[in-house]
Amino acid sequence: FYEKATGGDVSYVDRANALDEMSPDTLRKIAYGLWAVAGLVLLLACCCARTLRGVASVLKVTSEFLADVPSQMVQPLLMCVLHLLVLATWSALFLLVASVGLSEGNQAKCIDASNIFCLQWDTTAQRYGLVFLLFTLYWTLNFLHACSHYGTCYAMGAWYFADVDPMTLQRKIPEGGQSLCDCRLSLRAFCHGLTRHPGSLAFGACVISLAHIGRLLLWWAKKKDELANDNAVTKCLKKVVTCLADCFTRFIEFVSEHAYAEIALRGLGFCSAAQKSLAMT
Repeated sequence: FYEKATGGDVSYVDRANALDEMSPDTLRKIAYGLWAVAGLVLLLACCCARTLRGVASVLKVTSEFLADVPSQMVQPLLMCVLHLLVLATWSALFLLVASVGLSEGNQAKCIDASNIFCLQWDTTAQRYGLVFLLFTLYWTLNFLHACSHYGTCYAMGAWYFADVDPMTLQRKIPEGGQSLCDCRLSLRAFCHGLTRHPGSLAFGACVISLAHIGRLLLWWAKKKDELANDNAVTKCLKKVVTCLADCFTRFIEFVSEHAYAEIALRGLGFCSAAQKSLAMT
């Protein structure tokens, strides 16, 4: 019967029998362990009660904002399209720059070396061009992310400080955005960042890009030196430097995210906004 009920697999039956065969002392120890875990979770919840209340408040305000301004949910789709356009343009430029100084190699040498492409470069200029394109890609994508974050904060500020209709208890936003297809508020916020604060957003994106490039170079150096027979001290120093670079990059991203919000709400420059964000944290 058990084999038919379980499709021929008696592992479930074996586990059930194993639980039935446990002694009361074993079950008591398991219960004590579960109670200890539950007490630890309750203690952590009590210690983090303030943080949990803050997170709940943020989620509540966010849900109210999206309920009143549903057009903001379309913004990630628009930014995704822009990212894809940037990647397509960058790929075309990458192939164009990579072909600088490219020529066909010696057929006989290529056959001996089993090189099916048989291509060679007469110059190393394309390497510097590719490095520049890589930095440009990081900078452009981070700039788009900065514009998106700025637009969200600008829309949030416009919604938060808007007047509340006493009849419907909804906020009257002059810029619109109160329907899914009404993207006037999102477009206004995006254009406001491009026309009023392009330098601050570009500077923040540049700082993040430099941090990303540095972390990428450290990762490349780490992979390259994995086969080297370094001593334990050298390996430890490399891991410490990589960890510090990763922490520095995350710190820069954290400060920049808060700085974009300060720029959108107060109209400050990037350095002043970063200083304010550091004071808040």
